[in-house]
Formats: sequence, structure tokens, C-alpha cells
Amino acid sequence: MEKIIEISDLCKSYKNGDKSMLKVLEGLDLTVEKGEMTVIIGKSGSGKSTLLNILGCVDGFDSGKYLFCGADTSRLSDRKRSALRGSEISFVFQDYALIEEETVLQNVMTPLYFSSKVKFGQRRKAAVKAIEAVGISELAKKKVSCLSGGQKQRAAIARAIVSEPKLILADEPTGALDSETAESILNLLFELNKAGTTVIIVTHDDDVAKKCKRVLSISNGKITEVTG
Repeated sequence: MEKIIEISDLCKSYKNGDKSMLKVLEGLDLTVEKGEMTVIIGKSGSGKSTLLNILGCVDGFDSGKYLFCGADTSRLSDRKRSALRGSEISFVFQDYALIEEETVLQNVMTPLYFSSKVKFGQRRKAAVKAIEAVGISELAKKKVSCLSGGQKQRAAIARAIVSEPKLILADEPTGALDSETAESILNLLFELNKAGTTVIIVTHDDDVAKKCKRVLSISNGKITEVTG
């Protein structure tokens, strides 16, 4: 199988207020194959969000290696890393990160302004297609501020898939939702995965983890396989 993520001996530290160094990731290794659905679990402060930001080329790292689809991310320019985030890697957040006073359609179109994959004249069509894919076509012209939590998360997922990325990184995507709505959002992510998109979910929710075949645990700066 083709590897989409190859990480070896990754280390990341932050400065504490007293100028000492806090080690968050220490010698972490991770391989994710194309088309996998992976859950990473861990307690608060275990480094889940730090790892997610590195995977999404938002943050750098101190040492080690991270290859995305064979490309060494540490050797990419800021412009090329930004291009990856705009076209090949997408995020889904617990707090949705949508623009409340804009419509669903406007929000979903936003990533396309930073991507060269979709031509200018095709942006609206691509956004409509993504909105249809997550089952909220009737909400396309509604302002995000008028939506429920579940509807907002579906809009956020539509925004994530509009550029047809290779990888979706979901940070606690069901954390702000009731159990029934959370179930529908997870099922949507599973459907996207079955269609070929690689999905990584970061969560502290064991119920989410139980629904996935591959579960990884992050602790003491390293990752271990829980199930395989």
C-alpha cells in the first residue's frame, strides 16, 4: 500500500515560562497508509493537538523526519507547505472554525481561493457538490449563525472535502455534539473514508475509538498501537 504519512524519530518541545523546555513529542514514529481510517487517543496534554498541527504542516518540529506522500516536509518552503494545507490536507475542528455571518456556500468556497486545483469558474460548482455530499443542500444559502451544531459540523466537513484532499485531520470532531448527532458525523467521516480519503481523528473519547479498526495511543511523547 502507498504510504501517505511516514514519521520517524520526531521530537517537539516548547519553552516553559521559566525558560525550561517541555518535551511534548519525543522520538515519535508513525506510518499511515493511503485510505486508512485512524484514531489517535490520549489524555489532555499528551501531545495530540501538537501532532495534528505537525501532520497538517501548521507547526514545525525540532528533529526527526516527516514525509507526506514521499515529500520531506522540513525541506518545503512556507509557500509549498501552505499549498499542501490548501489542497491536499484539510482540517475539521471541534469548534467548526466557520465564519458565522457568511452562508454555508461562502464558507465552503473559502479554501478554493487558496487552491490551484479548482479553476475560478468551477468554484461554486465544486462547493455545491461538497455541500450535497454531506447532505445539507437545503442549507447552502443560510448563514452559519442560524445552524445547529450538527449542521455546522457538516458544513465544516463540506469545506474540508471541497478541494478533494488526500488527508482529513479531524480534531475532536464530535466533542461539542450530542450523542445522536455525533454518531451521524462519525458515519459521514466513515463514508468519506470508504470513498478513498485518508482520515485521522484525534480524540479523548473512547466511544469514538471503539468504532475504528486502527487505534493509536499517544503518551509520553510516543505512539503505540492499541488495535490493528
